[in-house]
Amino acid sequence: MSHSRRLSLEPAIDSTSRRFRDSLTLQRHDDDVNKPDFRELDLGSPVSTLTPRVSSSSAAATPTSSSGSSGSVSGKPSVTSQMVKSHSGEISRSAMPTTTTRNLKPGHRRSSSTGTPLIFSGSSFYSGASQSSGATSAVSPSPTVLPAGNICPSAHQRLASLYLRLGEAENARRHLCFSGQCPDQADLQRLQTLEKHLRRCWEARKIGDWRTAVKETDAAIANGADSSPQLVACKAEALLRLNQIEESEFCLSCIPRLDHHQSQAKLFGMVAEAYVLCIQAQVDMALGRFENGVIKAERASMLDQTNPELVSVLNNVKMVAKARSRGNELFSSGRYSEASVAYGDGLKYDGSNSVLYCNRAACWYKLGLWEKSVEDCNQALKIHSGYIKALLRRAASYGKLGRWEDAVRDYEFVRRELPGDSEVAESLERAKTALSQESKSLGFNNEVEAVSSLDKFKNSVSLPGVSVFHFKSSSNRQCEEISPYVNTLCLRYPLVHFFMVDVEESLALAKAESIRKVPTFKMYKNGDKVKEMICPSHQFLEDSIKHFLL
Repeated sequence: MSHSRRLSLEPAIDSTSRRFRDSLTLQRHDDDVNKPDFRELDLGSPVSTLTPRVSSSSAAATPTSSSGSSGSVSGKPSVTSQMVKSHSGEISRSAMPTTTTRNLKPGHRRSSSTGTPLIFSGSSFYSGASQSSGATSAVSPSPTVLPAGNICPSAHQRLASLYLRLGEAENARRHLCFSGQCPDQADLQRLQTLEKHLRRCWEARKIGDWRTAVKETDAAIANGADSSPQLVACKAEALLRLNQIEESEFCLSCIPRLDHHQSQAKLFGMVAEAYVLCIQAQVDMALGRFENGVIKAERASMLDQTNPELVSVLNNVKMVAKARSRGNELFSSGRYSEASVAYGDGLKYDGSNSVLYCNRAACWYKLGLWEKSVEDCNQALKIHSGYIKALLRRAASYGKLGRWEDAVRDYEFVRRELPGDSEVAESLERAKTALSQESKSLGFNNEVEAVSSLDKFKNSVSLPGVSVFHFKSSSNRQCEEISPYVNTLCLRYPLVHFFMVDVEESLALAKAESIRKVPTFKMYKNGDKVKEMICPSHQFLEDSIKHFLL
């Protein structure tokens, strides 16, 4: 074609690169420009791609007064100059008019593709990259949606690194192993390690090996997936199944916040965001936040409507919440027996809900079934150790059963957790008073009793319950160190008989009992010797006493 021009353009690399713009050139023959029918393309005008020929010495461009020719000018500099100023990153391949204003910025590329892959844009990417080294659990980098087009290898590399931090192995592999590029070996190693830990998490979850799940999740996060909400949720789920509810809740509170990042990545067959909400719902239920649990389970189900596990969780959560609500209504109206049935119905759907066990224990207490109340409180505390309400209800039930020592132990624990609670303090004092009166009525002493003769020793051994004999020597340093602690144990366990034998004053008794080293402790229960300890530690001595009291 006689009036044509030649365009030469280096292959596009990074759209934000200055080298790309510098390499963009437009050549033409001066002879062609001087021909009467020559027209040059206006790459900046949204109205017409044909503009009058302008000589190289034309004046500065002046905008037209037409409102429909936004961006076009009556005169303009050479095409080469115009192209350098253009930020589109591409050259129009035809003279077709466009109906929209081209207002493209560096880093944005226009394409005929209708897809919208994830890619960082200009400053957005570098802003995220600059924060990545110091990313915290509160704010983490996330991809930005940009118009589709050919993505340069370096962008794929950066996206792969980002997805590794997000714990999205499939997306990371797609960008890292993009056709025609050599993957970074360090990132490839990280990807393979992440995939290994995710696979082991999946296997551990299927068989209920929750300790292994915690271990593998920690390993995946340490490998670099430190901004992955779904991996944190996986650890929280494992802790929940191990009945470490407070630890699970704390774990969820550390989930990274990803602004504007909506990923369709999956974990354990669930959309990642739905999985996180599912675990949050179950932790809320375990802590008695039933309404919040239902809301989160519903949101999770909406995000992944076809997943059977999410459907099952939503159904169970709704049924448990309904049973708890019904039980509370019946309890408030004084219908304790029916309330216990309602709470039991909820336990059919969630047999590990400590709140339902504790509520049913309250029903048994009101009905005078204190043994059953203790059993349900024990079950609640087995699931949720440190559950204050369950400890208080068990202590009250112990009091009704006359088990004052057990009641004092529970009240003391709650007192340490709630030092400012006056009601707990009063209950503890009442339990201690009752225990002291019981000890006196049974003939127990609140001090260590000395034994010096063999006959008295035999009589003391035959006493009912637990008896502890401390064989000591006043000249032995270890005996002097542990004696005050024995006095403390005597006050702490008033239902236990404590005796002291000085081997220097009672040589015959020491010889009869074959005492060769002091301090020596012998324990008897209902006349039978159950344990002998030589130079025990304080903790071991107390643990042994508690063991034989049960």
